[in-house]
Amino acid sequence: MTIEYNVIRFHERYLGDIVASFVESFERWNIHEAKRYLAQTYEAYPDLCFAAINPKEECLGAIFCKEAPYQAGKICMVEALQVKKEFRNQGIGKALLTKAVEAAKKKDITSIGMLAPAIARFPLRLYGNMGFCQTGWVELVANLDDINLLTT
Repeated sequence: MTIEYNVIRFHERYLGDIVASFVESFERWNIHEAKRYLAQTYEAYPDLCFAAINPKEECLGAIFCKEAPYQAGKICMVEALQVKKEFRNQGIGKALLTKAVEAAKKKDITSIGMLAPAIARFPLRLYGNMGFCQTGWVELVANLDDINLLTT
């Protein structure tokens, strides 16, 4: 069954729905921190955030991007691309990404990037088919309390 939806600029009224889906997908996030993270991206870069909305005005998915300097130009970094579980595999994520790419081009942004879990084959295959390639960079993260600055 094909789902009817439009991709529009994100609006904060959809934040609660998409935060719940985000936390469901990324278990290390709690509702409060996820909401703060997505809201900050939306508030700073509203012209790079979009939502897939059905005719009942329900949010099916959303993309949150930010703009940053990159090499000799600017990059559109996808901070979050989330589609609710029951609406996945229906082209919504691709439609959201397409809208973000179109918006980035209008802002003379030259590249687009994102972080994806290295062990999650589905998004890596999907993004690879769309033209993304792995750069060889590795994400390194530590809790500040665990940092040992006394090593030799």
